[in-house]
Amino acid sequence: MKSSLQSLKQAEMFALLAMVFLLMIGYFTTKGSVQEDELSKKLDETSRQLDKKSQELEKTSKQLEKTSRELEALKKFQIKSKEPPIISIPSKDLSFETARAFPKQGSNYLRNYIKNKIVPGIEKQLKNYDVDMIEIVGHTDGNPINGAGNLDQNLLNDLAINKNKNNFNDLVKEFKKLKAGSNADLGLIRALIVVKTLQDLQKTGECKCKVKAFRAYSAAQLYLPGNKPNPASSSKEDNPNRRRIEIRFTKWNPN
Repeated sequence: MKSSLQSLKQAEMFALLAMVFLLMIGYFTTKGSVQEDELSKKLDETSRQLDKKSQELEKTSKQLEKTSRELEALKKFQIKSKEPPIISIPSKDLSFETARAFPKQGSNYLRNYIKNKIVPGIEKQLKNYDVDMIEIVGHTDGNPINGAGNLDQNLLNDLAINKNKNNFNDLVKEFKKLKAGSNADLGLIRALIVVKTLQDLQKTGECKCKVKAFRAYSAAQLYLPGNKPNPASSSKEDNPNRRRIEIRFTKWNPN
């Protein structure tokens, strides 16, 4: 009996221990499940925050791209709204002797110089500014021109409206027939030489200046370099800086 009671007590003890064990397993299982749910919720929340940040960054990136495009457009507008700088060919590059229409370096040098040095500058200005007409201005010194000129008789028929000369050498021959009767005449001949050279370079494809017109003008002896009004006297003072070509840019206005 005593042995049976002892066995019963042992069985009750084992049953109690088993119950405690089962309760502990249930407790830890439940606790682990709760922790897993909390972790999953935190991961979901973090993922939502990352998605939100990603969307905000994408929106900011698009705004920056838009602002960059607007700034670039504004920069181009500001450039095109300004007046293009004048291209002044210094006398050391095209050296005109007094009372002479062609530079002393010769007609071939003139053509090559305009092609290699002047055309790239013109094309850059046409790209950066809202202009489509080029004005070539011939300047002279104040030394008087002796003798009668022949521009009134020959200019229109031979040069101004004749664009069909076979080549540059034919143009040079035509120009050499012209004789200036004044510094105003001489400045115009110098400007026309440059105009015709540019047109010839266009014809051969060596100048891709897309303009509506070239215009030749004479400033005679009225201006110093830098467009400073300072008429030269009719003295014999030699000032090669006055004998030059200037290239200006403007907008075609047929009205």
